[in-house]
Amino acid sequence: MPVDAYRVITDEPVGDVAGDSGEEVQTPAPTDSTEFVPKDGVLLLVSVPNDAKVLVNGSETTSTGSLRRFVSRGLQEGATYDYTVTMVVGDGEKPVEETQIVSVMAGELSKVSFEESLQLTTSLTVHVPEESTVWLAGNMTDSTGATRTFETSALPTGSAWENYEIRVVTKHAGGEKTVSKVINLAAGDDVELSFETTDVLADASLIEKTASIQ
Repeated sequence: MPVDAYRVITDEPVGDVAGDSGEEVQTPAPTDSTEFVPKDGVLLLVSVPNDAKVLVNGSETTSTGSLRRFVSRGLQEGATYDYTVTMVVGDGEKPVEETQIVSVMAGELSKVSFEESLQLTTSLTVHVPEESTVWLAGNMTDSTGATRTFETSALPTGSAWENYEIRVVTKHAGGEKTVSKVINLAAGDDVELSFETTDVLADASLIEKTASIQ
């Protein structure tokens, strides 16, 4: 059914008949595992990060938390309706947006989870002198070679590691020479940095701070 054929959903499930107005009835949500679904409605259970924004059929909702409950009333019994659910995380330059479309029959509930889409891989590749040692955020790595790639899924969607230091230490003329770059590393970034030989042979006190790399 087209979106404009049924009413805009409310942010909480209702426990009483809302009538033709489609307005929300202020009945508390169930406290046990049984979710109430009105016969003329659809219940959406949406799992998202606590700070995510959720839009349903293009309308921004106001509920908060990791589990959001939405109800649509005044539907035709036995009919199936499509709902477009969009999650937006982050207010910066690179917000993460994911959309799912679910089909639900009146009188039923549908669970929508964005957990898999939140597992973003953040990648950092550095080109360094082959015999150098690379330190990430103060931790020495045991990687080797001229090109080294580091990946993580531990950085939550919409967040960033600010002032993240990549330090390259190279032995030279009986001593150690160090070059350090400081960046902002956001979840889902794929960053590539080059530490040229001439840079590594610079004074050990050099710290080159770069702008956030997108």
